[in-house]
Amino acid sequence: MMSMFNGDGDITDSNWRMTVEKRDGGVIAWRFIAGRPGGAQIDTEGSSERIPLNFNPGTTYFWKASWGGGFDLNIFEGGITGNRIYSFGKSLGATYNPQPHRAYLGSVVGRAGPDSASVVGATYRNVYIGDTAHKRPISLGTAEIENPNDDPRIKYRGIKTW
Repeated sequence: MMSMFNGDGDITDSNWRMTVEKRDGGVIAWRFIAGRPGGAQIDTEGSSERIPLNFNPGTTYFWKASWGGGFDLNIFEGGITGNRIYSFGKSLGATYNPQPHRAYLGSVVGRAGPDSASVVGATYRNVYIGDTAHKRPISLGTAEIENPNDDPRIKYRGIKTW
């Protein structure tokens, strides 16, 4: 569903990565590595932590991933003010500081191939990526940006990043 790491190569080779997956059957799995696999890594483990959710394709879901002292994922059915259907995280005494820091909707295509990089049929709307110093915009109107520096890599409206 979403990922971030220190580049645009094979994400599975990165020691600075976060991945959130919606696997077959609606199973939610995530992994967070802050520089040292094993020593600075947390993830969902086994069937007790990788639980299936009954996603309805006609329903909007709000996904919120946050980090700082660990990693936490919350999913709300019906949007940001909807019913929380998933809340799970773990603490980690490590700093997440990838250089460069890149975030993705889905993921770059890695060695597992294109079917593992995104959820087929997923639609992303009103994406916000920011730090705790910048609150999530109240509305899309307050979040829209033009291409302020004529940067050819910026092609999106409705996405605000810092």
